[in-house]
Amino acid sequence: MGTIVGLYFHTFDDQRLIERQGCVVCELGDQYYLVEYCSWVHGFATNMGIVNISGMSLWRFYKTQDCWREEGEKLNAIAAKRRK
Repeated sequence: MGTIVGLYFHTFDDQRLIERQGCVVCELGDQYYLVEYCSWVHGFATNMGIVNISGMSLWRFYKTQDCWREEGEKLNAIAAKRRK
């Protein structure tokens, strides 16, 4: 099994809409990870958090920043259609 360090992610709310986005920075040990959250506006880092692996079970992970951005655009387009 590989590591999730370096992977990009989206988290989702109860309606399965993207809630947060970012990158897994490092493993802190005992199943805790340091994550960096990114802005919706420009994609730059905004803050960091510590998350237990159990809290990531519904997250969607991506190997590259390009895949992460492309999927985010698709998911946001779907969400915009659902809001109409």
